[in-house]
Amino acid sequence: MEKTLKAAGSHAFRIAARIVKIFVVLCFCFVIFYPLLYMLSQAFRDFSDLYDPSVVWIPKHYTLETFRIAFDTMDYIPTALTTGFIAIACTLLQLISCSLAGYGFARFRFPFKRLLFAVCLFSTVVPMQMISIPSFMELRYFNLLGIGSLVKLFTGELPGINNTIWAVLLPALLANGIRGSMYIYIFRQFFRGIPMDLEDAAYIDGAGPMSTFVRIIMPNAGAPFLVVFILSLIWYWNDGIYVTLFYTTEHIMSSKLLGILSAFVVTGSQYTITETLAIQQAGAVLMILPPLLLFLFLQRFFVESIDKTGLK
Repeated sequence: MEKTLKAAGSHAFRIAARIVKIFVVLCFCFVIFYPLLYMLSQAFRDFSDLYDPSVVWIPKHYTLETFRIAFDTMDYIPTALTTGFIAIACTLLQLISCSLAGYGFARFRFPFKRLLFAVCLFSTVVPMQMISIPSFMELRYFNLLGIGSLVKLFTGELPGINNTIWAVLLPALLANGIRGSMYIYIFRQFFRGIPMDLEDAAYIDGAGPMSTFVRIIMPNAGAPFLVVFILSLIWYWNDGIYVTLFYTTEHIMSSKLLGILSAFVVTGSQYTITETLAIQQAGAVLMILPPLLLFLFLQRFFVESIDKTGLK
């Protein structure tokens, strides 16, 4: 009888624990999916449903008019092409620079290696807002390797590369773009798991470090390259601080999305603030659509690559 009671109590405890887990997961799902569901609900509503208190989640009248207005206001096609070019170019440069930096931290010995890697990891927790002013001043008065001082001899002032494409390409080329330190960590962790025998065999055959990296390491590092490519592309596409601060001469998706409010509210428009917010929600759907389609297409490969890189 006692064993039966213990078994029943253990079974009841497992059921209660499972119920608690399901409840916690549902709470997290609600927190994560609530903004997305709200955005979709607002974007597909007719303007009349915005003022109907009986409409909470499911619209009574569906429309694509908000998408058309947002599409025209954001100059969607040219803006998407500009944003895509910046995102792809910076992503490719970061793949090169961060993979080389990660390989250096994983394989070579040099002074202050651990200290430099610790600084690299620490930079991942530093918000962009804290270093935006120093970064802006660095680009405004550009003097990398004394190049600016040389130019100053002829022009009388330090050159500035802010508001040019180089303001976003150069940091990516130097592994200092958006989330660059995190990508270095990803590459470093993966390269440490590759057996040294492969590189030793290449060195015996006369290959140098760079040749070994290109011919031996890179063909076996498809997983981290895919992970970094997707993450970097999405972060550059969604960026609303970095590009808009250093390259203001071009309009990108995030700035155009924020500009919907000023386009309709500040200038005075036929649309009310409620209708403008609905149009902005439609613009947000248009903004996330390209990276969402990319992720859905590469989802299986992305998950497999995450598993191969050893990230948790």
